[in-house]
Formats: sequence, C-alpha cells, structure tokens
Amino acid sequence: MRRRRARTPRRGPLGVLGDGALLFLILTGTLFSFLTAFGAAVLSLPLLLGCAACALLFLGVFSLPRRRLSLLLLLLLLLGLWLLALWRLWDTLTLGEIALRCAVHNSIADSLGRNSYIHPIAQLPEQTWLRAATALALCAAAALGALLGLSIVRLRSGLLTLLFSLPFLAVPLAFTLTPAWLPLMAVLLGWGVLVLCSLTARWDGGGSARLCLVALPVLALVLLLLNVALPQESYRRPAWADQANEAITNWAVRVSDRLFPGLKLGGGGTLSGADASVDLADAGPLRYSGRTVLEVSTSLRGRLYLRGFSGAVYDGGSWAPLDEQSYESEPLYSSTYRPAWTRDDVQPMNFPALADRASVPGKDYASVTIRNLGADPGYVYYPYQLLSTPEEISGGQFVHDAYLAREEGVWTHTLYVQPDCDPLSGAQLPEELRDAEQEYARFVYQNYTGVPDALSDTLYRHLISMVAEPEACLPGGAENEHYQALMYGSYGGNAAFALTLSALISDYLGQLAVYDPATPAVPEGEDYVRWFLEESRRGYCMHFASAAVLLLRYNGVPARYVSGYVADVASSGTARVPDSNAHAWVEIYLDGYGWHPVEVTPAYAGAQPGQSGAPAETAQPTPTPSAAPAPSRGPNAAVPTPTPTPQAQAAQSAPFDLRLLLFPAGMGLLLALFALRRRLALRRRERRFRQADANRAVIEAYLYLQRLERWGGVMPETAEALAKKAAFSQHAMTQPEREAVVSAARACAARVDAALPRWRRLLFRYWFGL
Repeated sequence: MRRRRARTPRRGPLGVLGDGALLFLILTGTLFSFLTAFGAAVLSLPLLLGCAACALLFLGVFSLPRRRLSLLLLLLLLLGLWLLALWRLWDTLTLGEIALRCAVHNSIADSLGRNSYIHPIAQLPEQTWLRAATALALCAAAALGALLGLSIVRLRSGLLTLLFSLPFLAVPLAFTLTPAWLPLMAVLLGWGVLVLCSLTARWDGGGSARLCLVALPVLALVLLLLNVALPQESYRRPAWADQANEAITNWAVRVSDRLFPGLKLGGGGTLSGADASVDLADAGPLRYSGRTVLEVSTSLRGRLYLRGFSGAVYDGGSWAPLDEQSYESEPLYSSTYRPAWTRDDVQPMNFPALADRASVPGKDYASVTIRNLGADPGYVYYPYQLLSTPEEISGGQFVHDAYLAREEGVWTHTLYVQPDCDPLSGAQLPEELRDAEQEYARFVYQNYTGVPDALSDTLYRHLISMVAEPEACLPGGAENEHYQALMYGSYGGNAAFALTLSALISDYLGQLAVYDPATPAVPEGEDYVRWFLEESRRGYCMHFASAAVLLLRYNGVPARYVSGYVADVASSGTARVPDSNAHAWVEIYLDGYGWHPVEVTPAYAGAQPGQSGAPAETAQPTPTPSAAPAPSRGPNAAVPTPTPTPQAQAAQSAPFDLRLLLFPAGMGLLLALFALRRRLALRRRERRFRQADANRAVIEAYLYLQRLERWGGVMPETAEALAKKAAFSQHAMTQPEREAVVSAARACAARVDAALPRWRRLLFRYWFGL
C-alpha cells in the first residue's frame, strides 16, 4: 500500500480558542509595551478594543479552509480597506506621528541624559493629540495583527512571531527603557505558550490545542508568582545578567565614541566633556544608566578618588582649563605636554608622593590598574599621591597641569601611588625639587585665585555670614570645631589654615543648601554659583564644588574644580565603577606640598579623598583596546608587600534570600508540565488502543507507527496488512489481531527510543509525547 503523508488536522473549537488567545496576547502586549516604554499617551480602552477586533478579524481570516486563491483575494480586499483608511485619516495620522515621534525622541534623550527635548509646534488640545496617536496605533495594530495572524494561526511559527514582535521591545530596551509590567508579561506569556505548542501542532493538532489551553493559565500563574515574589522595585538582576548588560552597553559606548564623537551616553549632569570643559548650565537632574565605566584592580582597599578633569577658569556657566597663553607666558612649561623645568621630568601631581617618599624612604607603595570601559575617552583617570612620573607612564601624557590625556588605542593603565600621604606631616620635597615647587606655586597663585567680579559681593556676604553668624550658619554654631580652629587656633603654615578653612566652608555649604540629585538646571542667563548660593540653595556635587572653589579663592586659597569617579575597592582588590559614581570635588594648593583634594559635598561628608585607599565612609553616594599596553614602570625600589587599609565589613555574606528559590521552582514546575504531558499522551494512546471498536484501535496503532517512521521506525508488514483489513474490510478485527498490531507499535516505539541520542530522546518522550 502506498502511504501518503498525513494531513494536518483541521483545528477544532479548542484550537481556534487557543489561537485567538495567543494572537490577542501578543498583539496587545507588543503594542502597549512599545507605547508604555516610550511614554506615548494614547486612549487605552479604544486601543485595547481595537486590538481585540483585529485579533478576532485575523483569527477568522486565517482559520478559513486552506484555499489559497480565496485567502489571497480576501487579504487583498483587507489591504485595500486599510490603505483607504490611511488616505481618509491622513491628517489625523500625521498628528499622531508627530506626537509619537516627540514621545520617542524625548524618552531616548531622557535615558541618555540629554536635554534636547522636542515638542509639537501646533498648539492643539490634549484630546486631539490623544485621538491622533490612538488612530495611528490602531492602524499599526491592523498591520501587525495581519502579520501575527499569519505566523500564529496559519503557520504556527514561533520564529516568525518572534521576528514580527521582538523589534517593538528590542528598540526601547536598547535605550534601557522598560515597558509597563502588564503588557510585557502578556508578550512573554504569549511567546512561552507559542514555543510550547508550535512544534507539537504539526504532529498532533488536537493535543497542541489542549496543551495551549492548559499552558496559558499555568504560565500565567508562574509569571504572576514571579511578579509577586520579585517586584520591580526590589528586583536585583543576577551577576551574569549585569555582566552581559555591561558588555553590550560598553560595546555600544565604544562604537558611539568612534562613530559619533559628540554623543555621550550617560547621566544628565555631565561631569566632564571631551572638549576638556564642564558645562554647568545644562547640568539638570542626575540620571544614570548603571553601566560600568571603569574597572579597577589594586593592592589597596577602600575608597579611591579617581581624578579626571580639573577646571581653572569659571565664567558663570562652565569650568575650563587655563588657556595656552597662560602657560606660554611662563618659563615653567615647554610647548609639549611635559614640563621642562626639572631634570627628573616630574609633574606637579607628583609633589605629594615624592615629598612623602623623601621623608619615609622605605615606605610601601602600591599599584593601581584602571581600565576605561565607558568613561570619557579623553582622560586617564588616576588616584592621588601619584608616584609614577610622566616618563614612567605608558599610554598617557599630561596636558600641562590640568589632566592626564589618554593615548589613542590604550584603554588600560597601571600607575603607582604612595598611600596615606599627610599634608600636615611636615614631609618636604627633595632639595633638588624645592625650587621647582616654589616656581610652580607662584604660577598657581597667579592663575588659581581669581573670581569673577560680578560674584565678589555675593562671595563676600557669605564669608562674612560664615564667621559672624555661626549660630545660624554652621552646624554646632559657635562650638563648631572648624570654626573654633579658624578663629582661635594658631597655624604653623599655609597648609593647616587652608585645610581648616576648607572644612569650615564645607560645613557652611552643608548647612546652607540641601543635597538634591534632582536639582533642575539653572535658569538661562543666571550665574550657576550665585543661583545656588542665593536662590535655589539645593544641588549636588557640581554645585557644592563650584561654590567652594570660589569661596576659597576669594579668601586667598588657590583652588580648582575637579571631576572624576569614586571607586570603592572590595576585599578582592577589584572594583567595577558604575557611571553613577561620577563625582566632583575641590583641590587646594598647599605650599611646599602640592595639590590636595578636599570633599565638600554633604552626601560624602567625612570622606578623605587625599587618602588613597581610605576606608569607605557610610555616607550615601551620588544617586545611587587594542593590545593591552605594558604597565607603567614602577619607582626604582623593590616591590614591597603593602599593608592594606581594611574596608568596612560591607562584604560580609548576606542572609540567604528565599526568593532565589523561585526560579528553580519555576523551572521545576515547567519540567513537571512536560512530564504530565507525556503521561497524559500515554494514557490517551492506551485508551485508543483499548477502545471497544477493535477496527478503530488497529487504525490508531497504524497511525502511531506512521509517526514513529519519521523517527527511524520500521513499519511491520503484518501491521500494515491488518490495518488495510481494518480500514476496508467489512469484518470486525479479532482480539489477537488487535494485540498483534498494538504490540508491534509498542515494540517499534521501544526500539526507536533506545536508538535515539539523549537530546532527541528527550524531545521524543516529553516534547512530542511519543
């Protein structure tokens, strides 16, 4: 007998019901996920009803008998009606496109921390924009519904369904925009059920329909339990997900840096720019993506301040370095990046470490390796007490005394530092460097003590209030320790006075203003520091650091604005620094010692940025290569075993979170579903083999053998002959004849199962239920 390929059985009511549920879930979830991710405002109920109507329409269209010509004519008719609707509603749809484009653009700009928002020019009522956006979404629902109806109802293809719906989720997720939870769960539920049912539909249409109706509520319950146990506000991604996200995001940053040098993916208050300046005017609420921008590996432990840019010139809306003329007019610097005024080719940032090393020659030093993954590519971020001299630094060059510039193609730098330098220890530079430091100090006092004339009165009033009204202006009033030290202490030099004044100004600003990472941008035309001190009295690190620099300068202390990152090194000696650790602080110049960092932001109160590897404080932080280069040469001394400063015991193991069991529980439930499906399939097959109609039982066993042939089984001639007799003979089959065919089917199934490799055997048993 010539065997013909069994036709795919027509779907019964259960199959149509399951297809309709899947089509509605995926269509509605996809559209609403896209719209909610970008914050597009639409009329939800009309759109929901429209999605339901589209699902019903295309469920009916693609459930019709398989007459290709009729289906093609019907689809052409629907396409014509859709195009007619587009033509008649063109003006409304144009308004909808404008509303949607503004929503998408503004959401992406907000995610990237850019203030380039756009708004419709036309001044129309809000309801007009809502109706227009809803009309556009309904037209999109009709087109998407046709594609999903083809893939789900007609072709039962999970791959095509994913291809049609995934881009609507992938685009917002690429910009770290998360859809609303309910539509996202609807899409995931639809995808999950479709994957379970799509392959089985080819072999067992009825079984696939029943599996769909069973899997829908079960998977919905699993997602509901996950949502209850792991709510969005407390969910923490596993480490592998964070690492994958960091790798993808940082790769995108690298590509963006190469293709679009002017575009910076990052927070709203940009701390440093590729043009070596800090724009304060656009520094609005802080926003971060959470991506890792630096990797740090060091023998130190605790908190490290990684210096990037330093600003010398304040113009009311930005910080910039000194211009070239300031350096060319001095004999200190040559036209190259390196100073030409010492034989050892040192740099001013080396002064503190060299002074400390000269005073304690045998003191341990430490290495710090910094890898730039997504921070500003123009800078090498490095810690304080830098011991590596310019000629010892591989892959970077100092730009005058402002910052360390990164060389093209080098992303990893190993530098050496002298930990625990103390500006009050009395350490002095080697004699051969003292004249150079004095010359540089003269340069510093000429260029780092100026303030804008327009701010002089404001700065004067605040300094007078600080010393004349301590009860109202300082924490602790007149008993404030820094106030007492300043007013009644005696100073043996410039360093003690400058450090005390810095601490007092920090106390004053912390009492005057509120730390607020959501501080909006300064109004156009207003001076950034004046607005902070006089009007808003709220801000974050950029505000506090800018004001402190000018207050210090007005009092004669050389100071400059610095931006970079804060790294909290764990006991493992490594740190992954997220973009949310971007920070700004102040550097003051201490005669005979060099530049020393001071912290003035209340959220970091008590931190000691001048202590490389100082223990991390409990203060809350700011919200929330080509071939690798050879490391920089270390100082000419044997490498010691550094004694790390112990970090606060934050790395102690946390109590076990029972919610971590939820994922394996869900997987176990899914495996149980597959096992249940196999058991039900076996029972159903045995029921068919044991039914009262022996002829029908033989035919069922023959059909089962046909399915086994696709897996390598061999149809016994006896079974084929008895199946012919059962199908075409008027005589009833005997019990021995029934047993012969059923036994042959069971034996064939056992041989196929034993011959299959393990992974196909799992499919054979639990996916196809054979």
